[in-house]
Amino acid sequence: MPRRLLKKLMPDRQSLSRRWFMRPFAMALRNPVYWTAHRRGVLRAVALGLFICFIPLPIHLLLAPIAAILLRANVPVTVATLLLVNPLTYVPVYFAAYWVGVHITGTPPQPFDEFALTWDWVETRLVDIWKPFLVGCLVSGVVAAATGYWALALLWRIRVSHQYQQRPSRLRGRGSASDENSAL
Repeated sequence: MPRRLLKKLMPDRQSLSRRWFMRPFAMALRNPVYWTAHRRGVLRAVALGLFICFIPLPIHLLLAPIAAILLRANVPVTVATLLLVNPLTYVPVYFAAYWVGVHITGTPPQPFDEFALTWDWVETRLVDIWKPFLVGCLVSGVVAAATGYWALALLWRIRVSHQYQQRPSRLRGRGSASDENSAL
């Protein structure tokens, strides 16, 4: 992934450290390893963010910076990766995780036609789906993290090798431009 593009998209360290959810980590975030757009830190951040997306609790914004600090990953990329699961996409993502869990555990799928976000539904219906749902979330999170890590590593490597191959022609172009300017 191009480092310049990441630098343009990422917020600066000072503005992000002033956010309410980042204040407890202000001392740890002074280390530049959490902010630089190096390949290893960004790859870790993407994998970590994709794994945390599949945790079925609303603790993503709290867990992501803590895990990024512990794993020495890029904090803004980790938090930005969490945006893949948002209020528009969490239903299909978690239903797909449930479907994966049903097939792994071999339990029959339960219908969701009676779904209601009430305590009564949690007490009666969640008992039937919690095991395949959690297994599906774990497996989907691991698969998404590994796929994201290796896909981004491949894209990063292709981009760097392409830039390296284009380097002699760019240098020749600069050299001929400076020769033309020196003749003037």
